[in-house]
Amino acid sequence: MKTSNLLVSACRYCRYYKSEGRRGGTCQLLDVSVHGGWKACNLVIPAFAPSWENLEDMMNLPDATPAIAASNSLVCGNRI
Repeated sequence: MKTSNLLVSACRYCRYYKSEGRRGGTCQLLDVSVHGGWKACNLVIPAFAPSWENLEDMMNLPDATPAIAASNSLVCGNRI
């Protein structure tokens, strides 16, 4: 598994961290109590990361084939 620890050093900067006042917070991914100052784990994702998390996988998609094949038999509306 790839880690996406991009400048996220503590739990409080992670997308999955939900603050609960002075007590710290909760990791919504692991469903456990955490403190905002704890060192971030390997599953961290920046709070303002793009909504697509697998951008690298999307960039490696195979080339799409056209839905309609190009044809030379199209007739132009301007006939002489």
